Amino acid sequence: MDYDVIMIGSGHATWHAAVALLQAGKHVAIVERDLVGGTCTNYGCDARLP
Repeated sequence: MDYDVIMIGSGHATWHAAVALLQAGKHVAIVERDLVGGTCTNYGCDARLP
């Protein structure tokens, strides 16, 4: 499959941008090596990760 946009990371900004692009008819891929949702959603915004 061909993508119009490939995003690296899956935080809140990525999610909102991806939804807007999908609604505009674009094909979007999100690449995430950890949990989907980003740091704030999964660990808390003040978390100190190694």
